This record gives sequence, C-alpha cells and structure tokens, in this order.
Amino acid sequence: MNPFVSIIIPYYNAEKYIRECVESCLKQTYNHTEIILVDDGSTDYTQEIVRNYTQKDIKSLLLSKNCGVSTARNEAIRHSTGLFIAPLDADDLLPPDSIAKRVQYFLDDPDLDMIHGIAMRYRDGKLDGYNKKSKIHDQTVMLKRSVFERFGGYYEPLRSKENKELWFRLGVHPKSPLKPRIKARKVKEVFAYYRKHDEQKHKRRRVDPELKKCEKIFEKRIKELVKNERTKP
Repeated sequence: MNPFVSIIIPYYNAEKYIRECVESCLKQTYNHTEIILVDDGSTDYTQEIVRNYTQKDIKSLLLSKNCGVSTARNEAIRHSTGLFIAPLDADDLLPPDSIAKRVQYFLDDPDLDMIHGIAMRYRDGKLDGYNKKSKIHDQTVMLKRSVFERFGGYYEPLRSKENKELWFRLGVHPKSPLKPRIKARKVKEVFAYYRKHDEQKHKRRRVDPELKKCEKIFEKRIKELVKNERTKP
C-alpha cells in the first residue's frame, strides 16, 4: 500500500497565490495525499477562494485570529492523517512529481526521517533558473509524522524562523549546535518552486520590528535547547 501524505498549507492574505499553489498540489502524480489549508486570520478573499475547493481530500481550517505560521502549521498537523508531512507556503508551488519522488526515498530507506532537496525560483509566471541559496529549502522538506510526535511541532512563540528553529532542534541544520536526532538526507533534485514577488520586500519592511523580535526569541530558544542538551544525564 502506498503511504498517505499530508500537504499542509497555512495562509494569511494569500488571495493572489493560493489558487495556483493548491492546483499544483492537486496535479501531483502521487494520488495518496490530502491537502490541509489553514486560514491564519486572513482579511482578504483567500477564504472565499478556498471554499471553492470541495474535493474530499482537501480540508479547510479557520483560526479565529492571526496566530502566526507556527500555530497554523501545528493546527494542520493535528488535523492531518498522513504518515508523511509536507509543509508548503501558500505562495509556492510543487512540480507534478514532487510528492512521488520524495515518498520513494522513504520507501527505499525505511530508517529515513526527513528528505529535502532543491527549490527553484518562480517569478512572473515562469522559472528563471535560480537555485535558492539556503542550507535547507523549507518548501522541499518531507518528514515522517513520527518526528513531530517524538520532538514536538513548530515553536509557536516564533512568527518567523520557525523552520530554522525546528531544523536546529532536530540537529539537521549544518549550523545547529545540537547533535542530529533524526536521519535526514539532502538530494540534488528539484522538489519545489518558490515564488519571488515584490510584496515580500514590502512585507519585510512593514514587519521589521517583528523580525527583530523573532530573532531574539530564536536566539534565546537555541540557548535553552543547548543548555537542556548539556544537562541531560
């Protein structure tokens, strides 16, 4: 039997991009999937767009207020049923064979806990050949459900850097001071397209104080994790 995969997509005011994101998930060659969409208190028309998707393998959740991406992702995981979890941002896309390729790595290596690969930049409706420069391309990650059960979900005090905190906590980020807790593998295959658009720059300028706050929370969190690691018997 083919293992079930949960694609989790939190969104906040993503009316320009959510449809294309969801459609890329529906066009996967791997059919044993569910898509879980979580509205993190949007104030635009994203929720109306999402309501048009009535397929049984799409779940739509609504948070009562804007709680942040970490809370939204954790809510999606709680409502998911897949053996594997594939997080995706609402403005990014998956190539048609993305899920199938990643699942195959798990089937080939039952001890594998996490797979990630390459994300190519998508701008103005097309790929421009740019390979995202990052240690871990968050859009390409797939994890076993058991990872979240063993080590917990996303750190909810963080509204950004939530992915990096998780990779540090699991010890899979190259700069993490912690020893690896899971078996992870990076491969040179394209698993996702990440969208580049002007709104990202504008958003960054608007929430700059929030980003600085998250940086401090992140640094404090990592120090706590290191301290806890050292005090273990």
